[in-house]
Amino acid sequence: MLVNEIIHKIMMKEMTIKELAELYRISARTIQMKIKKLGYEWDSK
Repeated sequence: MLVNEIIHKIMMKEMTIKELAELYRISARTIQMKIKKLGYEWDSK
């Protein structure tokens, strides 16, 4: 999946960070940090 697709799915609540973490077998915290490094603001809500 492309990053834009992932961001869109998370924003539309089609996918959660937890599901994404399980899919790629990494921690949810790692995903959150990567999103921030790409320049997106992270809000857990």
